[in-house]
Amino acid sequence: MKKNPTWIAGIARGHNSGVCLLKDGEVVFTIEEERLTRRKYDGGPLAAMVKILDYTDKLDFLVVAHTQNLEQAGKIDFSGDDIYTGLARKLGLISRRDYDVYGSGHEQVIDLSHIHHKLHAACAFYRSGFDKAVALIVDGAGTFLEFNITNTYNQQEATLCFETESIIDCSYPNKFKTLYKHIGVRGPMISSHHDDFSSHMYDEPEGSTHELHITENAGITKAYEAVTQYCGFQFIEAGKTMGLFPYGKPNKKVPKIFRDDGALSIADRQVIIPAYPNGAHVNHNMFEYLAPGETGWNVDVTEHDNRRNMAYAIQTESQEEVVKLIRKSVKMSGKKKVVISGGYGLNCVANYHYLGALKDEGIEIYVEPVSNDAGTAMGAAL
Repeated sequence: MKKNPTWIAGIARGHNSGVCLLKDGEVVFTIEEERLTRRKYDGGPLAAMVKILDYTDKLDFLVVAHTQNLEQAGKIDFSGDDIYTGLARKLGLISRRDYDVYGSGHEQVIDLSHIHHKLHAACAFYRSGFDKAVALIVDGAGTFLEFNITNTYNQQEATLCFETESIIDCSYPNKFKTLYKHIGVRGPMISSHHDDFSSHMYDEPEGSTHELHITENAGITKAYEAVTQYCGFQFIEAGKTMGLFPYGKPNKKVPKIFRDDGALSIADRQVIIPAYPNGAHVNHNMFEYLAPGETGWNVDVTEHDNRRNMAYAIQTESQEEVVKLIRKSVKMSGKKKVVISGGYGLNCVANYHYLGALKDEGIEIYVEPVSNDAGTAMGAAL
């Protein structure tokens, strides 16, 4: 008897949303929502989910990637389904039988939003061709986490936190062990450091631990977003800042963006104020040189020297911070094959820089082309 194929669809819910469809473990197609809707960065992969019907009318599993769980997704009127489970049900891709909408959810829907950085790592690792590797994820704001944090009044309070950088050991068939994580908060708060924090929340066995830093400081990508906004772009348009960088030059009036904190890559809060989860701000009020100057709908602020020189500063400083993290990844894992993903992985200027900076260290690097959140759809499916 011929065995029916196994169909799995991974979907990425947020900005750069998309779908990846697998048939018996092989990629059939992967597509970003914006390719179908012609709206850049479009969220909610509804058109891409309909595209699944071109290949199959039934799924075995729908795997969801995001930074918040499905309970936080929009709801369908009356039935109460989240919009993604609801659409899959209405299209007949998954069973139309009743299920516990407000409890355990649909039996064919798997929500992996609590391991956002692992999904980036999975996409990069499985596509790298490496048998074993260590993944470095450099991201704006990954999974939303809640920790009891000591505030500036020395009081413990439940605080929403966000993944920024992670180091994850990767091996087949599906072993992803967290080694290091930097988590940011809006702050202000008293920073904390743990050498052996439990990794159980990331679906790892009891007893697994990792190095954890929780700070009030922006991570690498969030700092880049701040300068992107300062240069007159939307925070998600970091590629434009990368394009502006060669028009700038070193200037002593530009404050140093990142702190000299050893292997911990964090922005100086006097310069960059994080606004997690979306965006951050350059604290131009603290530095005379960074004053906004003339602005308005008819003013191109990218013509201002301070904007160009800040673009130069964030590019050159941030890529050096990633080099530090690459070396830290190798040291922590003992592996010299490194895969890179997360939003900063799209920075092709930095990706080229690593070749020169690490050329004599025997480190092999694979940078995932789909480093944005659309790649987590593939990571989830795989």
